[in-house]
Amino acid sequence: MERAQNREQECRQRHASAVTFKANALKNLNEAEQEMVKAAELFAEARNKAGFETLEDYQQAKKSEQEIKDGEQQIRAYQDDLQAAVHYYEKISQEVEGLSKQDLTVLEQERTGLQHHKERLTAKSTAVASRLNHNQNLLDGILQLSQQITQEEQKYSVVGDLAKVAKGDNSQRISFERYVLAAFFNDIIAAANLRLHKMTYGRYRMSRIVEKGKGLAQSGLEIEVFDYFTGRTRHIKTLSGGESFKASLALALGLADVVQSYAGGVSLDTMFIDEGFGTLDPESLDSSIDCLCELQQAGRLVGIISHVPELKARIGAKLEVTPARDGSVASFSIDI
Repeated sequence: MERAQNREQECRQRHASAVTFKANALKNLNEAEQEMVKAAELFAEARNKAGFETLEDYQQAKKSEQEIKDGEQQIRAYQDDLQAAVHYYEKISQEVEGLSKQDLTVLEQERTGLQHHKERLTAKSTAVASRLNHNQNLLDGILQLSQQITQEEQKYSVVGDLAKVAKGDNSQRISFERYVLAAFFNDIIAAANLRLHKMTYGRYRMSRIVEKGKGLAQSGLEIEVFDYFTGRTRHIKTLSGGESFKASLALALGLADVVQSYAGGVSLDTMFIDEGFGTLDPESLDSSIDCLCELQQAGRLVGIISHVPELKARIGAKLEVTPARDGSVASFSIDI
């Protein structure tokens, strides 16, 4: 009986505790609901202030922790770039301080002109470089050829010197042939002067011109005459027609004498003279004939071709040619 009473009392106590717990729980629930409503109002107010009209906008705008970290990193990078830009702006501002604004159109025109000038210079530089390369190749070839020529000149220098001597490439402009001929010519002139002295009655004396002439012409075989009447020397071309004939006749006779003396066994026993006597005055004609007669007396046969009557009268043996319609007629005539 007592046990049942205790059990009933325990049940009552448990019921009372449950009622108290329920009451406290309801109270706490009401307070929590009030706090939730207040928190919801505060959240809505803060959401509206943040610019979110609805809860969905807020939910969509929410970022993850990683996204927030990335955003903070981007913000820091932006701030660093902004600070660098500000510093660069301040530096540029100091550099351009005092400068005036320029007309970009004018600057663009100047830039275009400079660009064209640069293109012309570039083209010219390319052409000059190409020409320089070409000239360098030519120079290398010339230097190589010059070296070859130098080697050949050293090899043939002796032959070249002999060739220069032979062709008269020297200070006197006398070739080897002219040098040899000049030696013979001196002897011929010396022999000719013996006859010319007699034919001109001692007026003229011939000599070889040893001075070199003007320009690059060969010299050494020209003749000048000394006139004892004037005491001056002049070129043989200044003689008159008759005087030139006597000089030519004297040279021909002198040549015959020198050739005969140099040739040894060769004998020039016959010579012919064609014209020229018509230019002589009577006195000169007599002296010229006397020289020829001396040759004849020395054993030489002298033939004269002439139409001068005075000369025909002095010649004993003549071959006369007479022209006729049917042909010329030749006949011998000998004066006894």
